[in-house]
Amino acid sequence: MLFSDLRRNFFCFSLKRKLFVLLRLLFIFPIILLSFYTSFSQISLIDSLKNELSHSSGIQKSAILIDLSNALVYSQTHDALSFSEEAFRIAVDHQSDSLKYAALKAMGYANGYLGNFETSLQNMKDGLVYYEKIADSVRIAEALSDIAWLLQQLSSDEADIMGYNLRALAIREKIGDEKGVAYSLNNIGVLYWDWNKHDEAVGYFLKAAPYFEKLGLDEEVATVLSNIGSYYTEIGQYYKADSFQNRSMELHRKIGHKNGEAQNLVNLARIYLLQDDYSRALHYNETSLKIREAI
Repeated sequence: MLFSDLRRNFFCFSLKRKLFVLLRLLFIFPIILLSFYTSFSQISLIDSLKNELSHSSGIQKSAILIDLSNALVYSQTHDALSFSEEAFRIAVDHQSDSLKYAALKAMGYANGYLGNFETSLQNMKDGLVYYEKIADSVRIAEALSDIAWLLQQLSSDEADIMGYNLRALAIREKIGDEKGVAYSLNNIGVLYWDWNKHDEAVGYFLKAAPYFEKLGLDEEVATVLSNIGSYYTEIGQYYKADSFQNRSMELHRKIGHKNGEAQNLVNLARIYLLQDDYSRALHYNETSLKIREAI
């Protein structure tokens, strides 16, 4: 072996070791369930709702508390739960079924994000009974989808989980809820991915993408493209994986979604790590780390 070979191998080893450390810091499972993140407009809405709350009472107060709970559920979940519980008590006192079950749904989301899955599941099942009673197809589909997610967290039977998801999808297709259909398709794909059925998963991701594109939902398109890119990474089609991750990253940059862009960079790092291109992989990871530190 030549000295140049020894130097090259040592350089690759050093890069690989540094990259391994960064991957431990940065890597997040690449397949993403669709959710919302708090934006500046959301912060403005929260401030407005808090101001309205200070001048409200009765039914109006219950409605504002529900809106406030929904706005805070991702960022201040304990507060969200408190607000929804207060809204529920007021709605019960005033015998308002619509607000009672809207508050119950908000309680379900807050309990779910706090890890109180059994309580959240009961909240959602109680809501489903009411929505079926009043034949509210949109809310029925939402409840079915939420119940499926909670059952997954509780490691329930796969057939049971998929059954709820497919019922939600069928209702959304029947009523022409294209956004709901797209969400269901993506989230069914995520389930299949979690169950290591990657071919089935990507089929659902590919079905979801045109819906989101048609509706102009850039964040959702970016998420699905990243999911598809992760599939191609897993099966070793790295050129396609790179293409989908870069398309996703362009959309994340367009809408200013820094966390999404950082995740794309981690996914790109993995693509090049698997091809033993340690220098390029390290570059993507370091760039991702800088973005996360600046958020």
